[in-house]
Amino acid sequence: MNAIATGIKKLFINLPDFGVGDWWVEVTTSSPQCVYYFGPFLNFIEASNLCPAYVEDLVAEGAQNITTAIKRCYPAELTKFYEDN
Repeated sequence: MNAIATGIKKLFINLPDFGVGDWWVEVTTSSPQCVYYFGPFLNFIEASNLCPAYVEDLVAEGAQNITTAIKRCYPAELTKFYEDN
């Protein structure tokens, strides 16, 4: 990726810092080591209301150490999987 494309990508990734972007539920698990994004939602309340269902599904699949955040962002990927070191 060239420098201009990288700069544009960073700009769009950082737009949420300016209060722009759709609402997403970000769910992080330690086992498997993943970050999941669910959305987009129209507002914080809609995302907040659906968040427990996503956690429940991941618990049923055996995920451990689950944390959640509701944020305005533009996720580049809906699921990020990190290999164990």
